[in-house]
Amino acid sequence: MLTYHFYPPDLSGQGISLFAFFILMFLVSSMPMVVNNTPIFLIQWVSMAVFLTFGLLAEMVMVQVGVLVLLIRLKVQKDQLFRLPLNSLLFFTVSLLSGLAYFAMGGKTGIDLIAEPRYFWVAAAYPVIHFTLNQILISVIQAALYGRRISFLE
Repeated sequence: MLTYHFYPPDLSGQGISLFAFFILMFLVSSMPMVVNNTPIFLIQWVSMAVFLTFGLLAEMVMVQVGVLVLLIRLKVQKDQLFRLPLNSLLFFTVSLLSGLAYFAMGGKTGIDLIAEPRYFWVAAAYPVIHFTLNQILISVIQAALYGRRISFLE
């Protein structure tokens, strides 16, 4: 609710584009790669495009749908159902903190980076912050739940 209040999305006249991104998010989420028994899906790039185009709330909602689709696709067993709220919270936190950092750096959504190149570096910093926060939180979760330590780039 607070995200909607402080960063309301401007979706007027963009229904077709929003739907196209939703389909893309669905496709990316439904085709994960499994590396070392760990599912990897390239949702970050789609979520970045959604964020820059439609704003924080739209990105957060789409990522939550993507995580749900991924976990359904992976056929999570009953003893692993805790992964649903855990992954949902992880991606929610990463999206929120990345978006807030982007706005704190002076970034704007709904911009055309070619027409307004002054926002390029802020937009380029967004995926770096997103990736860094994701890796830190995954490391914390791995250590807290499984007692495993993983390197930052593992």
